[in-house]
Amino acid sequence: MLRTLVALFSVSTLVLGGGLALAQAAQGTLGCSLYYATRLEGAEITSTNISFRNLGAKGIMTIERIDIYHSDGTLAASLASGKFPAGFRSSLGPRQYTSLRLVDVIKTPPAGPGLQAVVSWAADAPTVSPLVTSVFLTFGRDPKTGAENESRARHVMPCASVSR
Repeated sequence: MLRTLVALFSVSTLVLGGGLALAQAAQGTLGCSLYYATRLEGAEITSTNISFRNLGAKGIMTIERIDIYHSDGTLAASLASGKFPAGFRSSLGPRQYTSLRLVDVIKTPPAGPGLQAVVSWAADAPTVSPLVTSVFLTFGRDPKTGAENESRARHVMPCASVSR
């Protein structure tokens, strides 16, 4: 009972006292874990989407660059303004979302499935840091045509801030 009261008091102090705040920044770099592979003789594929959310109430956040590296550290793809796939929005207003599908950037799974992305972003003024996550998706797949079938699994992992 005492533990419950202490926990409730601590949470209410943070919320009511304003101690709960999101980090503010005007730019940053994030590292994301990615995965891209087939298995079961091509009948299943796992790939990653990188999801971007501008949680700020005002201002524009711009995704300036995304570099994707193979597990051995060699560059697999480099995307910058004007080179993002169709449908990807590199500028996000308040409360907006976009997503980058790894399969739209790298057409066939690499020899080693573990990849990583380094994402650079900037905002027009200090704002809440974006919420960027790696979403691992597994689908059934027709090995002959490559057509995706039913979704079989999903896993979400946050990207981590890295120094610039």
